[in-house]
Amino acid sequence: MKPAIERSGSRIVPLLMAKRIAASRLGRLSSAFSPRARRLLVALCVVAIAAAAAGVVGFASPEGFVSTPGRVPALGVLTVAACFALWGPGLLIASALDGRHGALAPAITVIAAAGVGWLLFWAWFWSPQVGMVAASVVLAGTFAGLALRPSAMLGSGIARPFGTAILVSLMYVFLAGARGGLAEGPTQIAHRYWVSADNSIPLIFADVLTTGRGDLRPFLIGDWQSSDRPPLETGLILSSIGFVPGDLRPIVYIALGVAANAVWVLALWSVLRTLRVPESRIVPVVLAVAVTGAVFVNTVYAWPKLLAGSLVLAAAAILLARGLPPLGAGLGVGVALALAMLAHGGAAAGVIGICVVAGPALREWGRRGGLAFIGAAVATYLPWVLYQRLFDPPGDRLPKWHLAGAVDVTEMAVVQAIIDGYAADGLVGALAQVLNE
Repeated sequence: MKPAIERSGSRIVPLLMAKRIAASRLGRLSSAFSPRARRLLVALCVVAIAAAAAGVVGFASPEGFVSTPGRVPALGVLTVAACFALWGPGLLIASALDGRHGALAPAITVIAAAGVGWLLFWAWFWSPQVGMVAASVVLAGTFAGLALRPSAMLGSGIARPFGTAILVSLMYVFLAGARGGLAEGPTQIAHRYWVSADNSIPLIFADVLTTGRGDLRPFLIGDWQSSDRPPLETGLILSSIGFVPGDLRPIVYIALGVAANAVWVLALWSVLRTLRVPESRIVPVVLAVAVTGAVFVNTVYAWPKLLAGSLVLAAAAILLARGLPPLGAGLGVGVALALAMLAHGGAAAGVIGICVVAGPALREWGRRGGLAFIGAAVATYLPWVLYQRLFDPPGDRLPKWHLAGAVDVTEMAVVQAIIDGYAADGLVGALAQVLNE
């Protein structure tokens, strides 16, 4: 036994020495650059990513993504640039707001980025000209802000989750494109994982808004109205998609869609931090979730289910945190839950659960925090209700379908459709159907 231990020790000691030598050299290399030089290096990297993405979009063709030599670097550049474009506003806002509560930096990034996407949706809805100006300001401000303030993405509270989320996004995009066919964009993804146009709806919605809202009515796709599905992911991809030539939009949309849904990494990170899980254990937990088939498919398929779930997790992280100002906590949870519903109606179950759990928190927040919570949620969601009622009514097809079984278009109100759907089965039959589903 003793010789075996000695042999094992003789192998371990050189490894430890090599690790110390490498760390020492890295430390000397880092100290060789002044803080100003390091900030300049980061700024140049951000500018290089933006320039490379602009070059790919400006000079590439769909055929260039068919061959492996052209596909790999172009997809990599587009994916990283998409992450910067979509998450960047959130990173900058989180770095400005999150001074003492580093655990919440990733969650605040998710909420703030989604909020900017929501505002961009309305800018494009107002007119393509207003949308283009707003998107230009946001995009230019994002890359300039990250270049001038690298701590927004390299700070101790955000660097590791931000880097991990980028790596997960790259892994997903490369796996989705491993067999080629990405020139067809979401259509190819749908044929590979689930043959339906659901993952194309955010792109179709965005395409119409970039040319003017006049074509939103009477139908957006098939017999589905634009008001039938919430539009948050559309707003997020409108940060960039308006600058992309039409033939490249399906490919760029894959990168943007993955980035929009991969924010689950950031939200989950904050939840685990608020639960006091050590940072060294968070990484394997996140990676274990990342290699789950359902998470992979629902990220690359790019319908906004994981975006909605991420916002529910972000709200949960704020509720789990301690020592937050009641006003800020109420605003954060209210906005996050409203944005979750604006991403996907399936978030309703999580929103109800969070509201139940939030009962004690509301008492701790007091009247001011409670009013902030309710007011933020109503103010965030109300514009979509007005859109559904005034611009493209009725906007209630999904509730009728899922709650009443009314698949075909009907002019009945939701409550009447539910009553008619279950009336023939009686109370016992209705309960049996609910339990079976």
